[in-house]
Amino acid sequence: MKGLKKKVRLLSLEELKSHEEVEKERLEALTEEIKNDGILKKAIAVDSTNMIILDGHHRVEALKLLGYKKIPVCLFNYDSPFIEIYNFNGGKGVSKEQVIKIALAGKKFPPRTTKHMVRLDDGALVHISELEDDVNIPLDRLS
Repeated sequence: MKGLKKKVRLLSLEELKSHEEVEKERLEALTEEIKNDGILKKAIAVDSTNMIILDGHHRVEALKLLGYKKIPVCLFNYDSPFIEIYNFNGGKGVSKEQVIKIALAGKKFPPRTTKHMVRLDDGALVHISELEDDVNIPLDRLS
């Protein structure tokens, strides 16, 4: 998995491209949680080439609703064969090419269309969120 993940960076929310809609109820709950906590707990996963959100759409939208401008991201090499896409029923999902095409066109799949998974060196398959860094960054640093 060498070269799969780069270090955490603070990026402008405007730089990021979404490929998936969010669920309204989940967004409302997360927005309230972030506001009450006063921190963002985890960085989001982003494709290092096209700045496409791989995991963290709800966190991005919550920060936008709260008026913040930046977010910590873990940049991933989306071309890596270690990153695989599944659907939430456990089957193979849409292709990486479809994700890139939709995101770059400014369009979005329905919520929960993609589940980005990472194949570890031992063959285990984990959700990409398992590789996102805990940041616990105060919200005032995201203005």
